[in-house]
Amino acid sequence: MNHRRVSKTLLIIFISFFVSLLTVYTAFSYSYKDQTLPKMYFLGENIGNTPLGKIDKVTSTMIESKINSPIKITLKNNIKEAKLSDLSITINNNDQLPAIKGERVYDTFLISPAYIYRTAFSKNEITPVIRLGNETENKLKELFKDQLQNAQNASIELDDNGNINISEGHGELTIDTKNLQNLFTECLKTGCKDIISLEYKEVNPKVKKTDIEPYKDEIKSFLDKKIMVQINSNYYRLKDTDKIGIIDVEKTIQDKKLSFSEGTISNFLNDIAKKYDTKGKTRKISETDGAVLDEGTEGLAIDVSQSAKIILDALNNGDDLIEVAVKVTPVEEEKVSPGYNPGKYAGRYIEVNLSQQELYLFDGSNLIASFPVSTGKWSMPTPTGEFTIQSKTERAYSNEYGLYMPWWMAFIGDQYGIHELPEWPNGTKEGENHLGTPISHGCIRLGVGAAQQVYNSIDVGTPVFIHT
Repeated sequence: MNHRRVSKTLLIIFISFFVSLLTVYTAFSYSYKDQTLPKMYFLGENIGNTPLGKIDKVTSTMIESKINSPIKITLKNNIKEAKLSDLSITINNNDQLPAIKGERVYDTFLISPAYIYRTAFSKNEITPVIRLGNETENKLKELFKDQLQNAQNASIELDDNGNINISEGHGELTIDTKNLQNLFTECLKTGCKDIISLEYKEVNPKVKKTDIEPYKDEIKSFLDKKIMVQINSNYYRLKDTDKIGIIDVEKTIQDKKLSFSEGTISNFLNDIAKKYDTKGKTRKISETDGAVLDEGTEGLAIDVSQSAKIILDALNNGDDLIEVAVKVTPVEEEKVSPGYNPGKYAGRYIEVNLSQQELYLFDGSNLIASFPVSTGKWSMPTPTGEFTIQSKTERAYSNEYGLYMPWWMAFIGDQYGIHELPEWPNGTKEGENHLGTPISHGCIRLGVGAAQQVYNSIDVGTPVFIHT
């Protein structure tokens, strides 16, 4: 009987305790249904008891302030300051809100019992969700560029006296990025009150001084050898600096014998090609009628790819005279304005291009002939425009200049005309070397034979078109 009474009493006590606990739990949850939970911290600041309707604005303001405030970062005891925004690190407000508003059961106002337990003993720090940008690593490297270094292999060098020296080289020091996200996340969790200490890694160089030293005598023997490269009829002697440059140090160590790099041989050939390659002349084609104005010429160039293989094989065989491969470069074509206008007039007409110092004789669209001329010098320019031949005479005389002008064809009164190179009364004639140069008093001078051909091909009234 007593046993039953005790059991009943314990049941009543247990039910009462459970109901009380449930009542407290429900009351606690209800009281925080519209605000953040107590003892909640974000970016190192207390945001507990903040109305949920305002939390978006509050956290957004906090994020904006934090990403634009300098934080301290250290690498190997070197401390720098930088803003998160300058490091391409972002904190999106929408990413944080589920954790801040969360810990509610079944999407109701009820709060997770685990959270209630935690808040009874400690504060709840929200872990921020951050995003590292594509440039974050590079910007950190730029920030600590004075502390970081790329690996530098030991290398072969020559001093001023031509003696062989082998540099020490050094390893690579770089930022270890595998834990970068966690470092910044943990820092921001507490508001970055502490300095972020970046992790780093050191990598030894592939080639050390002790790796090269066993081959020093072999390298010296190679430098002492006279090696000639033949390029057509030209010869180039390899300098010591050329020889040092084409040694493949890594392959030498790997193969345990002096080896050479086809890639650096190609670079060497590209350099000397600047001196020995012969550039061809472009074939010029009239964009007006497709006529070839200049045939152009082929060029000659070192075949770098094939020659690099030839030199590599020759060096491995110990040859001291190496003939490289030379190839013909094809003529390049260029469409150009011919400087004249076929078909500008019906029938015969003359066109003069002052820029090209050239006269063209046309019959409609058909170019009959072209000749170099000498037109007016800069102080006495040949007039431009459209004219006609006004008169013709086989031999005119200039009283003003005291000279004869064979095959005279006037196009502006007796002031301007087309004629053969002038001659003086004593028989002296102006030289053909003046053709192509604007040196006349304004007339258009033609060479011997050319003037007579033009004279016999046109009549008074023939159009003359002069332009630059």
